[in-house]
Amino acid sequence: MDSKKKSGYNMVAKRAANDFAIWRAGKSVDWDCTAGELADETGLSVQTIYNTCKRRGWDLMHGNKDRLSDDTRFMDVTAQMNGSRR
Repeated sequence: MDSKKKSGYNMVAKRAANDFAIWRAGKSVDWDCTAGELADETGLSVQTIYNTCKRRGWDLMHGNKDRLSDDTRFMDVTAQMNGSRR
């Protein structure tokens, strides 16, 4: 298998593993959770949780209130660039 095909296969396998981890964690609480709680449980980012749930059609009981706004992300990046934390 050439490196391009192997790399593509690894990405598919990683996505499937992430999907399963999110599904397992969400299903265990009947999807009564936030993206942040799923992120804590799975070790994935809130953005990955949000994108996966949206792609798979999995509705979180509390919607996407844990999703960072563009303003918050900008402030976090700016703080990191300046070497400080919020």
